[in-house]
Amino acid sequence: MNHGDNLFILQFKFTPSSTDRFQIILGLVPLLLLTLGAMHLHDCPKEPMVPIYVIVGSSFFLFLQLIALCGCGTLCLIPVLLVFIFLFIWLITGSVFVYRAFKPNFESKRSPEYCEKILYDAAFWCTNLAWVAMALCGTLALCRQVYRCISERELKDDTEAGRSPSPEEEGEEDEEEKEEEKEVNSPLSDKVKHLPQTTPQNTQPKTPELSLDKVTVDSEAKI
Repeated sequence: MNHGDNLFILQFKFTPSSTDRFQIILGLVPLLLLTLGAMHLHDCPKEPMVPIYVIVGSSFFLFLQLIALCGCGTLCLIPVLLVFIFLFIWLITGSVFVYRAFKPNFESKRSPEYCEKILYDAAFWCTNLAWVAMALCGTLALCRQVYRCISERELKDDTEAGRSPSPEEEGEEDEEEKEEEKEVNSPLSDKVKHLPQTTPQNTQPKTPELSLDKVTVDSEAKI
């Protein structure tokens, strides 16, 4: 194996996949927001809570990513759930801070309406993306749950009651029943019903009975 093959193997092993790249980018975002909020902590007099909102939200989001990397499983379920609840409440609170200071003054730093542009834009668009992501996740989860309930109910009905007839089959059965009723109630069937019923009799051939007087008369005539 030459040097080129070794270099190809090392490059193949240490080249991050698309999932790893997404995780790296997702991990860098809260770090950048945390740094941005710390750098401009006093640069938004119109709403001083905007940099604090960015710092606290990015810190807890970074904490969730560290828990995911540790892979503690069910042991971290309760802390993760508490962090998610706090982040949801903090998102609502931060939305009030950000949207209340909408369109601040980005030019004059001495103005009471001033707020650092990069800080406010980051807080504004991250808040919007968070609400859009939550709406999409909630809609997908609701649709999945509804589909699961419907499929389970149909499967249960099929197993308990067997295959239910389709509407076409039900229509055919109704037509057959109507035809049978017509045949039964037709006038020809009434005539057949009122015909006299005759019982079969024994039809055996009768042997002729010869009387003794007729035999004697025939013998005398011959004589």
